[in-house]
Amino acid sequence: MSDSQIILVDLDVSADDAPILAERVRRWVLVERLDGVEVSVGPLVHLPVENTGQQAVCPTCDRRFDTATWIEAADPVFTAWIQGSGMDVLPCPACGAALRTHEWRWVDGEPWALGNLGVTFWNWPEPGDEHHERLRELFDGHQTCVIRAHL
Repeated sequence: MSDSQIILVDLDVSADDAPILAERVRRWVLVERLDGVEVSVGPLVHLPVENTGQQAVCPTCDRRFDTATWIEAADPVFTAWIQGSGMDVLPCPACGAALRTHEWRWVDGEPWALGNLGVTFWNWPEPGDEHHERLRELFDGHQTCVIRAHL
């Protein structure tokens, strides 16, 4: 049997503020007695694993790139991000548009995202809107990205 994840990524929280917001989320998880919820802090690359699409599409020029080409272009950005020295800017190799990782569209897959805080629901059915709304409140209203991953 395989595992599934639904990851809600805070796209705006700084590395300094992520532990503070993470503690809020952990308290909420305890109070609500939620099982199968993991809070991750740090400069992380959140990816859909087996739900990665076969083609990434630039939302500016609509140029398509196979996954291997996109990952090759993204690798230096991801490495710098994880090391804490980079920005979430992944330029399109075709038109040069400066895009955040989650802005890339996938023909047949889920988005990727860089963030300092993520909340993973392990083997849950789709969490209800009330969970998403509560997390957005706990994230101080920051922009979020939802990734459905399969392992």
